[in-house]
Formats: sequence, structure tokens, C-alpha cells
Amino acid sequence: MLEKTGQSYSEDQGNEAAYFGTLLEDMVAKEFEVRTGKKVRRNNFMLQHPEHEFIMANIDRKVVGENALLECKTASAYLAKDWEDDEIPEPYLVQVQHYLGVTGYEKAYIAVLIGGQRFVWKEIERDEELIDMIFEAEVHFWNYHVLGNNPPALDGSSAAEQYLKERYERSEQNKVVDLGYEFQDKIRHYNELKESIKQLQEQKSRLNTKLNRN
Repeated sequence: MLEKTGQSYSEDQGNEAAYFGTLLEDMVAKEFEVRTGKKVRRNNFMLQHPEHEFIMANIDRKVVGENALLECKTASAYLAKDWEDDEIPEPYLVQVQHYLGVTGYEKAYIAVLIGGQRFVWKEIERDEELIDMIFEAEVHFWNYHVLGNNPPALDGSSAAEQYLKERYERSEQNKVVDLGYEFQDKIRHYNELKESIKQLQEQKSRLNTKLNRN
């Protein structure tokens, strides 16, 4: 019944959204070039933190001639309010600051195609305080949860999320919330977390294999 009324979010829907998101990435990047006059090039390899090999970044594009990166996104028309004025959804802000921390770049651009008909791009300055908190949380996650074999509680209470709530808190009065699509977005974020955990666990297994060989 929930699927029939569009209130549920199946794994197939998630896979389809990811597929079209990847397909549209080139188009978003090209439109960014048209709108800004900047040139970007694809990054074809994973980037690694110089001190922590388990902290990695897979950026969409490098901005030519600038110490900057570009992230390309697509969003449902129902999430258009999340991109109004200077707003950037918190998960994307954390992701971009994570990438800036790994790459050492000074700033980032994020471009998003909303509802297939509205294009928005924004500039994001490097935030050292937030980057430090993100890395601190990731190092703890690796040492305590991955190496320590302690399953994490996916409750959205990370230090980075708490920092964002305090720094970017805004009034929720008179805000209309579509529970169906909010629920859908949370599940998508949950699936992204599961994939990150899976990658960390795979890295742990590879490290264990190397250690056992020695």
C-alpha cells in the first residue's frame, strides 16, 4: 500500500536514482562550465589523506586553474527548498568539507539540477573547524568501530552533525514538511552510511591480510 501511494522507498528506487544521478553528472558539470565560464576536468582516481590511509575522497571534478573542486548533484523538485538562497543540505556540506580536508583545496563548488529543470551552483569556502571535527569523528569510527569490532549506532548524533545543527540552526516555524519524501531522503542517507561502513570493513580485511602475511 505504501509503495502504491509513493510513501515507501524501495532499494530498486534507490538504485534507479543513483543510476540517473551518475548519468546526469556530465550534464551538470557541463552546465556549470557554461554558467560560470570555468573549466573542469574529471578526476579518475581515489584520493587519500596523507596521514590516515582509510580517509579517502572521490571528487567529481577538479576546477582547472583553481585550487578547488566541483561536486555535481541532482535533487527532486520536492527538495527545492533545501537549496534556496545560501542553503546547502547538511550531508552535502559535510561531504564537501571532508573532500576539502583530504585534497587540501581552498574551496569547492557544488552544482545541482533540481527537478530536472532548475540549475543552481554555489561556492563553499574551506572550514577548518568543521574539517577537524569530521576527521576526528572518522578516526574514532575507524579505531573504535572498525578495528575494535564495535557496531556503530546510526542515530545521526555525530560530532559533525551536532556542529552543523549549532552553527546552521534556523527556525523551523511555519515549515511545511512532506513526510514521505523526508523519509525517503533519510533512507537514502542511511544506505550511503551502510556503503561507507562496508568500504571501511573491506579496508580492514585487506589490512588484516597484510598483517597476517608478515
